[in-house]
Amino acid sequence: MQRKKKLITLNFKTLKPYLPFSLLALTFVLGVLFGNLFVCKVDSLYLLSVDKLENLYSVKSSLNFLPMLKESLLSVLPFYILLFICGTSVVGTAITPFIILYNGFSYGLISGYLYSTYKLEGIMFSALILLPTTIIAVFGLLLLAKESIYFSYQIAGICIKSNRPINLYSDFKRFCANSGLTLILALISILFDLAMSALFIGYFNF
Repeated sequence: MQRKKKLITLNFKTLKPYLPFSLLALTFVLGVLFGNLFVCKVDSLYLLSVDKLENLYSVKSSLNFLPMLKESLLSVLPFYILLFICGTSVVGTAITPFIILYNGFSYGLISGYLYSTYKLEGIMFSALILLPTTIIAVFGLLLLAKESIYFSYQIAGICIKSNRPINLYSDFKRFCANSGLTLILALISILFDLAMSALFIGYFNF
């Protein structure tokens, strides 16, 4: 007798664990689209993108390790810190998506400016310098955002149902451990940024 093959069925229960991460990823993508859309239509955003690219290029083209490291740290770590703080706050569940949206919007501004102003050279700069680092950093951000929403939701549940006997200590340890793991991705993205900048920044002249 032939065994019946098990069919993989997709339903809400199987997709539910991946839903928060997917929605956060969609939020980041929407931020990128908004940034690309508005960078050439709003003068203040256009000037902001010009200043940001000039500063970014001057730091990276100098190939001075400390300024490059500082620039990489400031472009990544503040978002991780904010998301961690949101995770320990009652309102973190509501604020976290806006942090992801803003992160995507910031990337969309500079990438949109590069595409519209420098055409192929801008696309290459984005592909070699910005995109690889952003993919690693944003993946860690999305994981941390998911954890922040979960733990913030737990805190809010205690505040709403104050008589509910919940011990959050184990959940807090899990949140801190997972936050530490996502921080490793942030550090990898920073090292990757330094390496890609050192290798390819000399091919661009903005």
